[in-house]
Formats: sequence, structure tokens, C-alpha cells
Amino acid sequence: MSQIEQVEYQDPILTPGNLRKIVQNLPSKAKDQHSEYQYDCDSDTFENEINEFFKYTEVTVQLQEYRKLYEKEYGSTINSEDVISLLDQLDFLDQESRLKASKILVHTALGNFTTNKNESRQQRVEKLVHCTDMLIECGVFAIIYQKLQNSLDSSIESDLYLTILYVLLESQRFQYPSKASNKLKVDMFTLKPNPTEFLFLWVAKLREKLNTSFPVKKIILLLWKSLLFISGGLDHIKKTTQKSKESLGLSNNNSLSKSTPQDLHFFQNEVMNKYPTYIPQKFPFDITSPLTLQASTTLAQAMGYTNATNQIELLYQTLFPPKSSSNGNSVFQLMGNKKPNYYLYSPYVSPTFVLPLNHDGLAVPESIKEAGQVFVSNMHTSLSNYQIIQERSKGIQRWARIKQDKKELKQDSYDEGDEMNLLEQIYANVISELQNVIIVLLKLLLTAVTTPNGAQEDTRDNLPEDITLSYLEDMDAVRNREVYSKAISGILLLLLKWTKSSHVLKFEYISQLLVDSGCLLLILKIIGLQEISDLVKAQTDIPYYSFLDYNINRDIDSIEPQTSMTTTTTTNKRNMFWAINYLRLLQMLTKHKTHRVMLLAQYKSSAILKRMLKISHPVLELYTLKLLKSQVPYLGRKWRSQNMRIVSAIYLNCHTVLKDDWISKTNFDDDLEEGRMQEHNLRILTYTYNGERYLSSLLPVHDELQTDSVPVGPGFNGFQRYEMDRTDVEEEQEGLDQAFQNNYKTWLDSETFYQTDDEKDIQMNKTAPDTPYPHQDTQKRTEISYEQLTKEINKIYIEQLNEQFNPAVTDDGSIDLVDEQELMYNLIQVQDATVQKWKENQQSSAIKQEQDAKYKYFLFDDMINSDENYIM
Repeated sequence: MSQIEQVEYQDPILTPGNLRKIVQNLPSKAKDQHSEYQYDCDSDTFENEINEFFKYTEVTVQLQEYRKLYEKEYGSTINSEDVISLLDQLDFLDQESRLKASKILVHTALGNFTTNKNESRQQRVEKLVHCTDMLIECGVFAIIYQKLQNSLDSSIESDLYLTILYVLLESQRFQYPSKASNKLKVDMFTLKPNPTEFLFLWVAKLREKLNTSFPVKKIILLLWKSLLFISGGLDHIKKTTQKSKESLGLSNNNSLSKSTPQDLHFFQNEVMNKYPTYIPQKFPFDITSPLTLQASTTLAQAMGYTNATNQIELLYQTLFPPKSSSNGNSVFQLMGNKKPNYYLYSPYVSPTFVLPLNHDGLAVPESIKEAGQVFVSNMHTSLSNYQIIQERSKGIQRWARIKQDKKELKQDSYDEGDEMNLLEQIYANVISELQNVIIVLLKLLLTAVTTPNGAQEDTRDNLPEDITLSYLEDMDAVRNREVYSKAISGILLLLLKWTKSSHVLKFEYISQLLVDSGCLLLILKIIGLQEISDLVKAQTDIPYYSFLDYNINRDIDSIEPQTSMTTTTTTNKRNMFWAINYLRLLQMLTKHKTHRVMLLAQYKSSAILKRMLKISHPVLELYTLKLLKSQVPYLGRKWRSQNMRIVSAIYLNCHTVLKDDWISKTNFDDDLEEGRMQEHNLRILTYTYNGERYLSSLLPVHDELQTDSVPVGPGFNGFQRYEMDRTDVEEEQEGLDQAFQNNYKTWLDSETFYQTDDEKDIQMNKTAPDTPYPHQDTQKRTEISYEQLTKEINKIYIEQLNEQFNPAVTDDGSIDLVDEQELMYNLIQVQDATVQKWKENQQSSAIKQEQDAKYKYFLFDDMINSDENYIM
């Protein structure tokens, strides 16, 4: 190679930074630039949120009526005594008197605005905040909330009360923490029922009677802002989640490429199949059993929910593989269904490498050891993953789970006013109505998309000279659909984030309700049936007709002319807000859930999501690429070859993990089966967790209650590893008293050894029918030692063990164990046969002379020491 060629030669392996610069210089299709829009995951500015609450027609008609009524009664100023007098008038039987007082309170909450042309927008905002502080100090919020509960049948009164509550809440949310906002937060936490809980239940009732004349929009907006106020917003929720992780010892891993406990477990199993002498490294946290790391049929048997898992019917079906992968399957058929090991982490591993053995050390390559250390050093265990593993462990050890749950209830002593404690109360009281709440919210979203073609127009180009009331009504309909989409997407996102910070199975329950209700398909329909690139730049606001802009000094607060477009693309903040929220909802509902990701691919969502990339905004592009990355393995080779620009963008913008095979995955059948198994197990965990704590009707039926022919003895439930922490007291859902467990020998001495004959007869009648009891003989018996008794029982046990099965012994002397379930079942049969043989031998040998009480004492003591988990 010449010197010139050496200078021009470049390394083909480019870093993401260099590749990003090259991609930016490539010619590309023009995008709508909206990068200047600052996405706030909670809400918009205070001024915009107040303006969006009122319709244009309400500002021009109703609010002006309230202003005239106020000026007629009180003139220009109002004090605390006047406010208390107005609150007293709300108790009048005459509805007209109540409505009059309510209208004046609405005008007062809005800052006593006037028609003075010299009033600026900033002055109107300051007066509004000052008046809301005065109303809160007078206790208006608690009184209006009580009146709202008693006026659900009157849409006019409810509308006025909702307006007062919203203005008070929204003004203090942006001022927090201040004196008035702290007082309002105390009211929000102490009122019974809680305002947020009341609004949830109110929304649930709308499923039966969704009346268009009812102030549904104001109910939804007030629910959204009450959730934001009591939760503190998504930033505060993120900090709460971080504190929970720190309390559990789960440190944050800031490495670029991360691994999960499942990745480490998969790697260790694959390496141990090849190198039996490999010693796997320990996990960063204690794991009861490797079964808890991944959903499987064995895990379902160990938890005792095999039948319940098989009976789960998903309301949606995933049909795979796609047509593009049919050629690949035919190749495997020609090879005799033997799939080759193309990739490092493919489940189809090569045969075990046993030789050569190294007498100086383990015969494992150094690179394999380093790979294991890399997995451990880059381990990232999310709070959700940790909680699911713990719930699976509790499901396997049911007695331990019951005791742990009791400890958690004692330890969960939150301070009064704590957000997580309030969430627990709201969730417990609303869980029975969550299905209705979600259906109502999705119905409202559906109405926001089923609109005539061309209804969403750019009003800045088509603003008429004379603004009529009918024109304002038409624009209200357009803007209300945007407000509905914005508020409902905010509610769902906040609800999912808040419940996930508390416990992942609360989040999973809500996400399952959303998926089963068709939320995925509905969001794709909203995005697909509308041109999002046009919506995010459509201007649906009419200048000077919003509340804070109506009749103000236009010279001071000038608004940009609406008839000409500026050099930069204008952004519709409402539409951009809900567009990003919808993508975040899709990502949260499908993240790490193969079955739901395949469902997105089945809905052809990739074509819809590609249209979102026409909009240039970093947050919107990021979540669009995340959704596409999860679907790339199931879209086929042809799609990848035709969309290499998207594949490159995913590589540049999305984080990768150590075991990241999103671009090269081929085993669709295994993914489909594992995804379905994961979905089933997650639903069993969700039903169990929520059924035991909040709604008993969700509890799945245990295997022991579904069949009549259940083996008797320890390990009958799924043949799992039986321990002392798992006993037959699970039928009573209670654990044995700790004092009894510590002093059971004393109990045996007092209750068994020194009982009278009558007491023994009573005790015999209470004994379980399958518990073996020695033959009662009134003749004098000769005592034998415990050593002889142990020797005889062990002899019978070994004989029955050899008759039941003969375990294979390898060359190194170890026992080649069979399947765990089969082994446990055989051991149970051996145990039952041993007891039966022992009873038969008693009738023909001198051992039957041993006392019954010492026999019971021996069996109970021996099983306690050996953790056999078998209680007489």
C-alpha cells in the first residue's frame, strides 16, 4: 500500500460520534423543525393552562355575565367577610341564590377582572393569584368541594364549582411551596373522601351516562391537575423511585452498556453447558431460586398456579412469524429442523467441551471468565425487575410470603401527608372502578379522532374579519378535542408512572387494563388517521379571545400577527404534547414485553411510526426510535434493508445493552412462546398481589383447590423444593405462632407425653386422616433407643427409594438428577411408601412396642431439622 493510500485510508469501524457527523452531512428529506418547543412532561405554562380551561364562548358570554353580576353587588373590591357571606349563601334552598353566590365566587377566583383597556395580561395574572390566596385562607376549597359532592345532578352548579376548584388548584400548583399552597395541600390530603379519589369514581360513573351537556372536560382537567398536585409531578416521582432503590441497596449503574440479572443467568447457563467446570459468579442480590428470574412452566408449577395459568385467555392474539421470515423457516426444514448457532448468545448452543482437563486449574478460557465479570460489573437491576423477582420468590415460598407481607404492613408507616401513603389509599379505594375509568377515558380519546376531514385548519391563515359566535363554537370544538387528548394522555402517563414508583404490580394491573381495552390500537389509530406533521403546526387559538387576553391592553401585550407565517415553523403545543405522550404510553406498555411488541408489529405500526419521524423534535424522535427498535427483529430482512436510515438512527440515539440482538434475532417461535408465557406469569402475579391486598375477586384459584386428586404430603403443590417456611397452614392463610415454633418441644411434653387417655382419644380424632399414627396397644411396651428407631426407618426408606427409581451415577461419582418435578414426585411416593411399610412392620416386629408419643416426637423433630416441611 502506497503512502497516499495509507493517508486516505479510514478505519471502517466508526464511533457513534463520527457516524453522527457523517449522517448530518448527508442529504435527507426536509423535516418540520420543532426543536425549539420545550417539552414539559407535566403541563404547559400557567397562563396557557388557565386559557385552555375556558371555551371561547364561555369567555365572551358567561364570564362577562359573572363580571356584571359582581360589579352590581360589590363594585370593585371584595374582602374576606364578603367571601364568608357568599359561602353562607351556598346553603340556601333556593337554587337561584346558590347560583348567584357561585358566579360571584368564580369571578373573584379569576382576579376580579374588568373591561379596563389599560389592564395588561401580567396584571390580570397577578390579581388572579392574589384573589386565590385570599379564597384559600378563607377555606373556600374545602367548602366548595363539599358542595360539589351534593350537586352531581345539577350540571350548572357542578360547572361553577369545578371552575372554582380548578382555578384555586392550578394557581397554587405553580406557586408551591407557599403559605396558601401548603394549606391547600393539607386540604387535599385530609379531605374525606379524597378529591382525587372522588373524581376517579365520578369519571367511572360516566360510563353509564355520558351526557354531552355535563362538564366532562372540566372534570377531566381537574382530575389531571389534582394528580399532578398531590404526586408532585414526574420529576418528584423519579426522585421517589430513586430513594426506593437506594433503600433496597440497588445502586445506579451509569455505564453505557448495561446488563440485567436475566442476561447474566442466561450467559451462565450457556457457558456451564459448554464448560461444566465453570464457577458462576454470584448475583448482586440474594435470589431464592433461579426459577424466579424468568417466566416458565416450572415456575407456574412451583407457585401452584399451573391450572390458573393455562386458563388465562388474552383478549388479543399475536400471529407470527411474518411472511418475510417464511423463507428462513424453509431453510431450517431442509436442515432437519436443526437451527445453526450463528450468534454468540443464540439458545442453540454447540456440544459441551469437556476435554482437555487442566489439573492446575479450571479448564475455562480466560475470555469466558472476563465476560462473566463484565456482566456483573455492568449489572443494572431496575426497581420493577427486583420487585417481580421478589414476588415470584414469595409465590414459591407461600408461608414466607404471608409473613413478609405482614412485616411490610407494619413497616409501611408513612408520615401523614406522604404522597406514597395517599397513593396507597386512593389505589385501594379506586381499584374496583379502574376498568370503568379507563373505558371512559378511551371513549373520550376516540371522540377526539373521529372528526370530519378538514376540521383541523390553520386558523391563522383563515381568520375571518368578523368573529361570530358560531365561528367561536366551531373553534371550541376543534380546541376541545386537543385539550381532551392532552389531558387524558397526561392522566394515563402520570398514573402509570406514579403506580410504578409504588409497586410494579400496581402499574402492571393498570397497563393490562389498558392493553385489554384496546389502548394500543386506539393510539395507533389516532396517529395513523391524522397527519401529525400538520397537526403539530396547526394554530387553533384565536388571538385575544382567551381569558387572559380578552379585553386587555393590546399595545403592551402584543400578539404576533396571525396572517403571515414566520421564518420558523410554528408549533401547536397541545398537539405536540399529546403526540409525545402517546409515544411514551406505547413505550411503557410494551417495554420488555415480547408479546405486546409482536402485537405492535402485527398492527403494522412501523408504517405509522415512520411518519412521526417527519417531525424534527429530539424527544419525539427518541421515543419513536425506541418503539421501532423493539419491533425491528420481527419486521423481516426486507424491511431492514429498505430502512437502513432508521436502523442507523436507532444505533445513534438509543442506548444499547450488553446482550442486544435487536438487529439479528431469528427465532420467532421461541420469542412468541416466551412472550406468551411471560404475559401469563405477569398476570398471575398481578392478580395475586392485588387480590390479596385490595380486591379478593382477582385472586386466581390455587391448584390445590382446583383438583380433588391431590397428592398428600409436603411438596404436593407443584412438587417444589419444600422448606420449613412452606406448610399446610397456607389453607388458613396464617403462619404458626412464633412462640409455638420456638417451644414446640415443651408443647409436646405438656400436651402429648403427659396427656390422659381421654385427651389422647380427642387428639386422635383431630388428626389429619392421612397422618400416620402408630398402633395403640394397651399392653406394656419395651423401650428401644432412638438410634435403633432411626436405623430401622432409614433402612425402609432406602429400600423404597431403590424400588421407586434408580438414579444414574456419573464417572465422577455424582448423581445425574432427573427433572426436578419428577424427582420431587418420586420422593413423595417414596415417603408415603416408607410410612406404609413402617406401619406394616409394626404389626410383626418388636418396634411396635415403642410409645406413640416418642414416635411422634421423633418424626416431628427429624423433619424440622431436615427442612422437610411436613407437619403432623
